[in-house]
Amino acid sequence: MNMTEGRPLRLLSIFALPLLIGNIFQQAYNLADSMIVGRLLGANALAAVGATGSISFLFFSFFNGISGGCGIVTAQFFGAKNETGVFRSITNSAYVMAASSLTTAIVAFTLVPQVLNFMGTPPEILPDAVAYMRMTTAYVPLVAVYNYASAMQRALGDSRTPLYFLVISSLINVGLDLLFIGAFRLGVFGAALATMLAQLLADTGSLFYAFCRNPYFRLAARNLAVDFSIMKSAVSLGLPLALQ
Repeated sequence: MNMTEGRPLRLLSIFALPLLIGNIFQQAYNLADSMIVGRLLGANALAAVGATGSISFLFFSFFNGISGGCGIVTAQFFGAKNETGVFRSITNSAYVMAASSLTTAIVAFTLVPQVLNFMGTPPEILPDAVAYMRMTTAYVPLVAVYNYASAMQRALGDSRTPLYFLVISSLINVGLDLLFIGAFRLGVFGAALATMLAQLLADTGSLFYAFCRNPYFRLAARNLAVDFSIMKSAVSLGLPLALQ
């Protein structure tokens, strides 16, 4: 979809509808996840997962913001019909997301026990909370990959594809929750593992679809160069969104 041509209200409505549906579906997915953990593992396990919710939201919101900045830069090049700029923005946005996600994952994984203790997590749920939070921080790069792929597709006018993969990932996660927790008895570790595998499938599928269907993702060697001006613009636009 070219957002620079046509009636603005119609374009915005068509583009925004999948985003709204995705937000609703994300809430339903989180609710289903909590219901499965609570019913199959009990109150303490549900409390352990809930104790990590605000920290997980902090990490994931950070990458939503950074990817939003990357998407703005890419969309500006796309709207200006600057194909070279689009290619370079897609490449350098990947560099920004990779560097920030790996750094965050390493620091967060290391500090999980200290953060949960600082938050006053009750001792009886602390082991489960640490196990779940460490798995969550370990797949931070996978979350960043999905946010990156979604932001680039939206920047090029496609807000539907990220929704499709969110729905697929959510359904897979619920199925794996039931398998790992109900059948394999893996506890809260199984809940985190289910989310990680579902996220991995969403990442792989989203990127594979983009490479197959969108020519802007088929990058030549000349488009792989580091461009600090693009990365600086992406971070300067994305950081306020992340902090918000």
